[in-house]
Amino acid sequence: MTAGYLKLTPKKLDVVSQKGRRPPRRGLECPPGFWLSFQTLGDELVAAAIVRRHGPPKGPYSCTLEYIAARPKKGKAWPLVVAAIEICRSQGCCFLYSAADLSQTGQAWDNQAKSACAVHDTWGFTEVGSKEWRRRGLTRYHTGCEVLLTKKPVGPL
Repeated sequence: MTAGYLKLTPKKLDVVSQKGRRPPRRGLECPPGFWLSFQTLGDELVAAAIVRRHGPPKGPYSCTLEYIAARPKKGKAWPLVVAAIEICRSQGCCFLYSAADLSQTGQAWDNQAKSACAVHDTWGFTEVGSKEWRRRGLTRYHTGCEVLLTKKPVGPL
């Protein structure tokens, strides 16, 4: 199994992987402050996560785990959370924030998945109020989108 992460920038990709391969550049343009963490098994992508940095250009920053998915019995989400923690630390953040999607109750992958709330709890995330979420300048969710706002301390560099 290979794991790594990419820092996505408008003009280049900074790759960190065990094999040191550079992925294709085409189609991966995005605003600065995004990372794609991934796992492969052979040539198959088995887990992926997106980490986003928020805040003014010179900080202070906050990081969020925007999306995470792993194929049951193949990919593991925890190493992606560890990568997100390292990214968060590298940006000078003390907490990693994440919104657990309450509609994800374990029905994915033919009911082999775990609920978003259960895995956030397993990973050490705790609930945080919407006031702190807003104060940190994090993305607001649409009305009707049911999420549990959480954070995990990541410690200093």
